[in-house]
Amino acid sequence: MLRYLTIITVVTLASLGATVSAEVVNFQPGQFAVLAGKKLETGSSVSVYGNVGLLSSDMDFGSGVKIYGDIHANDDVKIGSDSVVGSIYASDKITLGKRSTAGQLHGKDVTIDDDSASGAIFASHNVKIEDRAAVSGSINADHDVELKKNSIISGDVTYGKNIKKGKSVSVAGIVAKGSSVAPTAPNTILSVPGDWLASPYATPAFAYGGSNVSVSAADDVTLAAGTYRDLSAGRGARLTLTAGVYNFADISLGQSVRITADTTAGDVVINSADDFNIGSDGIVARLGNGDIIVSSGDDLNIGRNANIIGQYRAYDDLSTGNFATVGGTLRAAEDL
Repeated sequence: MLRYLTIITVVTLASLGATVSAEVVNFQPGQFAVLAGKKLETGSSVSVYGNVGLLSSDMDFGSGVKIYGDIHANDDVKIGSDSVVGSIYASDKITLGKRSTAGQLHGKDVTIDDDSASGAIFASHNVKIEDRAAVSGSINADHDVELKKNSIISGDVTYGKNIKKGKSVSVAGIVAKGSSVAPTAPNTILSVPGDWLASPYATPAFAYGGSNVSVSAADDVTLAAGTYRDLSAGRGARLTLTAGVYNFADISLGQSVRITADTTAGDVVINSADDFNIGSDGIVARLGNGDIIVSSGDDLNIGRNANIIGQYRAYDDLSTGNFATVGGTLRAAEDL
């Protein structure tokens, strides 16, 4: 069952306009749409439908990002300008960029940039609210609070050491020195499939052999499950796969290639011992209610404007092209 979008070590969704959505598969609310083990970075205009988690290191989002879920990080979280995200739970710093909106913020040091808005803030150290920023709720900080000009706080402000207020600051509640409410720690459980819990992450020895499979441009081929050598498909080719396990040495799909996985009789499992390359405008579609499970022993590359569904694992790097849409899961043992 596809339940979360999981990315295991360094994650880089650097692609312009990339979208990862767990809503179109067997995703369950409350689980992670994106999960990184080391570092997570995104480009501009990336959308994620679901929660985002990071086991260690930093999380850095570009501008115009939309996260339809909460963010959990065991280090820093930086949100770019003009973004919309859910609540953020971080072990260290949280920075909300200009003109951005977030839910509650729980961290060590919290900064809201100019013209941004958030829910209540809980900081184990300092809070800084920049010009014209708004907090819908109370601020709780163990150390210092700085409210810059024209900032608006709709609740109370509780600080442990010092407070500094600029001109025309509005606080609807009580401003007082005292014991603040501690931030909620990020979720460190982060449900990860068992085959990724071991360290180091061992690459499976995918078996392959037999003949190469070559699908000419614009051809339409149905391939039975089995063990093959290389799979290649030319521009506009159409390939139908039925339930079962497919083992290849290498997979290379050209532009506008469409794979239809017929899961009415069971899951379709595709293993590539080396790379798996999906060309620009490529499509991986599904018939039936089963899963599409793809594993690459090396790199997995998803081309520009590709629209794919399924669970994708790369035991090395995984990359997405601009405006790619992924409905399901992504996991990378190295960079993504």
